[in-house]
Parts: sequence; structure tokens; C-alpha cells
Amino acid sequence: MINFAFTTGSIPHDWKTHIIIPILKSGKDPSSSSSYRHIAISSTLSKIMEYLVKNRLEWILENRGIIPKSQFGFRKGFSTMDSLSILVSDIRLAFSNNNFLVGVFIDVCAAYDNVVLPLLRQKMHQLNIPERITNFVSNLLSHRRILVRSEGRFLPARFTWKGLPQGSVLSPLLYSLYTHDLDRSVNYLGNVLQYADDIALFVTDASTAKATSRLSQAVNYLNNWLFEHGLSISPLKCSTVVFSRRRQIPEVSIYIENTLIPTENQVPASENNWKTLSSGFETHWNFPNCCGAIDGKHILILAPPNCGSEYFSYKGSNSIVLMAVVDFNYKFLYINVGAEGSQSDGGIFKNWPISDELKRGLLPEGLFLLGDDAFPLKPYLLKPYKTYRGPLTIPEKIFNYRLSRARRIVENAFGILMSKFRIFDGKIDLKPSTIRKLVFAACFIHNWLRESSPYYLLASAVDQENIHTGEIISGSWRTEIEELRNLERFRSIQSTNLAKRIRDRMKDYFNNDGAVPWQYRHIS
Repeated sequence: MINFAFTTGSIPHDWKTHIIIPILKSGKDPSSSSSYRHIAISSTLSKIMEYLVKNRLEWILENRGIIPKSQFGFRKGFSTMDSLSILVSDIRLAFSNNNFLVGVFIDVCAAYDNVVLPLLRQKMHQLNIPERITNFVSNLLSHRRILVRSEGRFLPARFTWKGLPQGSVLSPLLYSLYTHDLDRSVNYLGNVLQYADDIALFVTDASTAKATSRLSQAVNYLNNWLFEHGLSISPLKCSTVVFSRRRQIPEVSIYIENTLIPTENQVPASENNWKTLSSGFETHWNFPNCCGAIDGKHILILAPPNCGSEYFSYKGSNSIVLMAVVDFNYKFLYINVGAEGSQSDGGIFKNWPISDELKRGLLPEGLFLLGDDAFPLKPYLLKPYKTYRGPLTIPEKIFNYRLSRARRIVENAFGILMSKFRIFDGKIDLKPSTIRKLVFAACFIHNWLRESSPYYLLASAVDQENIHTGEIISGSWRTEIEELRNLERFRSIQSTNLAKRIRDRMKDYFNNDGAVPWQYRHIS
């Protein structure tokens, strides 16, 4: 029977009968018909046949590259995390370049229910899908008999000539085929991500006005494309988001057919967020008011053609620099990737947009980051006391020990990243721009695994401290990685009187109420 149906395209009537079970969506009004998801139940033989056809059609679409790279829904080897990682990487790239990323997240009204079947058949012919598969799909979906079951009884039967049945294994694949050319209508204006019928459009620019203008064009072109395919956007179910590190985020207005898309914005780093990080550093590392530690590392690369000594570091290798701010839990808060290895860390930090953000008050008053001697001493960035002005006092040595102890977090974070992602083991033979994206993706995945997997980072992987003696037990990552190199150090003399007072106040605290029993054994 299955072979007969496939070769002739003749579909038994029972296979084209669907029982529809309305399922109320979470948090929706039960009295509204649009609040229900309509799941179609078909015969067992029909499901088996659909599964067989789905496997063949899926191979054809994937092998020919018909499904666009922007589509991540219901594909083997793809998930929501893949599309999310791309979006987050682009957001972090925008932050590093001090740009805005403006995104519109679009809801397509009853997408599966409104697929135009003659147009679907036409597209299958245009894509040279085998005639038997095209005929089977067309005959299976046309003139379907619908029985709605509600409260244990069936409503009168109806027939439909459009749409894809929700609950069918074929429907997501057919929808991807139906919309395979969707991103071509807008991708020259911005970036597109799709997960089945969910669409995200986003644009990066230093100006929100320019980003909004391009995004408005993209949304209108997308709306026209959907209209031509029998689909439509629900503006009030869409949302616009402006991603920025800045405290003051400009308002944007994007319309669909004179209807304003709601804007959903939240300041990304509130005062409470920073205080939570500060509390974590005090609990784990006995260093109050600290929100993170900053440092940089060289990532070894093969020199690009005709680059001269641009990427050549003082250590004798070509590299690009990863500079990062790390929190108490070994997660990356901010990263800057791509500076040439020939640059000093002081110069990299000065040109990093976060430097200007810190000057403008990124951190609440009284909170700071920790750096080493390569960084300037500022009220928002503390560094060790140095000996070039004379011998250090005992309290100054204690402060330096406590700062060094807390800063081990950033060294360990780099070590974990390099040991887990083995592409960093040797010299990377890729374009610097590609390496930059690769490092951003690795940092994001590291953060995600740090939050979601208890097995990603075992206690033995990082440096441990004997709570009785203060002795450091080296983490296992140190034996696994050899290519990690410290940045070139240059003395920084850009210290302010306020920064010195803050450092002195912390020094006094560590030598009085904030002292730990073993600290005096670690100074000489």
C-alpha cells in the first residue's frame, strides 16, 4: 500500500483525515480561538509514509544546500543554541566596537496554517524535487478532511485546501522548503536568523538612526515577501530590542504597515548586577568591592600574507590578543579580540571601548576591577604597589598578595578556555577576522557550559587554595596547555590621587578587619 501510494500519488481517504485537538497556549485567554495550538492527529500508516518521505526529502534538501544557513529549525545537528550563539557573538562584537545592535524579533501569524499549497508545489518543481515526492506531498495535503475534537465530542467535518498540518513530521521540512528564499529578500540589509517560523532580523551600527533605517527597510521587504506567499506578520506580537553597553539607550521606532512594533529594552548591566558580582568576589576571594579581573593573552597564529611584523610579538611569535574581564565564577564579562600581537596591553586597553565606558561610570561608585602593573591605576581599576619608588612596606606587600590571589581567576579562565578548545593548542591557520569570531564563539560556549553543565569544570581543573595554609595547588589545565603566553608588560604611570586613596583604603582593610590568617606567610 505504501509503495502504491508513493509511485502513483493516490492517497487513501483515511490518510487525509486529521483529528484536530486544540491545546491552550500557556498564559492565553481560553475564550479566544487564537489562544489554541491546533495539533493534527492522523492515521498510523499515514505517519509511517510521511516519515519515509521526510527522510528522502530531507537528504535532498540538505545535500543540495537548498535550506538556507539562516534556518536552524528542526534540522539534524542544529538547535536553538546554534542560532543563539550567532546572535550573542554578534552582540559581543558590537559591544567591542562600541556599536549598537538593533534587532526585531518577528512573529508570523499562523505560519503553517497559511502555506499556499499550489505555491509550495510550484517551488518543489522549480527546485527539481523528484516528481513522485512532489505529487505525493501535493495529494496528501490537498482536500484534507478536518475533525475538531473538543470536550470529548467531534464538531462537524470540514475540508481544507491550504496549510500544513501541525504535528506532522513533514510540516517543518516543507515549511523550510517553502521559505528557502526568504532571507534573500533582506540579507543585504542586515542579518537573518530563523528557527522554523520564528524570525530575527538585526543590524549593527554606531548610529541607532542608521541601524533603524536599514532595519525598517528589511522589515518592510520581509513583510512584502510574506504577503506574496500568503503569510503575514503580527506587529503587536513582535518586539524590537536595542542591545548596548550604554546606560542611556536611544529610543527606536520601527513600523509594520503603520503599526509600531513594541520595544523591549533593559539596561544590560544594572547596579544590582554589579553588586552581585562584587558579593561573589568577596565570598570566594575575600576581596570586597571587586567586580572582575582584567588581563590579556596571546593566541598564536600563522602570519597572514604580506603582514610584515604587524602580528609579531616580543616573544618571537605571531599572535592576536584576547583581552577579557572575568567574574568570580570564571565567566567572561567583556572580551576584546583581534589586536595585533605587536601591541602592548596598555595600548589595547586604551583603545578598547570599555575603557571609555569605565571613565563614564560603567561601574557604580566604589566598585572596581583588578589588573596587574600593565594597567593604569584608576578609581575603577586597582593594580599592585610597585618597588621602583623604594622597598614595599608590609601592608603594601599584603595588598599585593591579596590582589594577586584574587586575580588568579582570570589566568585560570584563560587556561580553562585554551585547554577545553584544543584549536588553541597550536598556531591557528585562519584569517585574523575568522579567528576573532572563533574566539568570541568559544568564550560564549565556555560561559554557557559553565552555567549549564556541572561536569564542564571540575574542581581539580583550576587552582585550589589550602584554606589552612593558603598554599596554591595548581589546576590540571596548567599541564594541558603550553601555548598560552602572557602579554608584554609596560609600566603605567597614569595614577590618580583618588585611585591611590582607594588602593590605600583596601590595603588598610586587608591588614586589619579583612586579614586572613595565612597572608603573612606569603610575603617576604
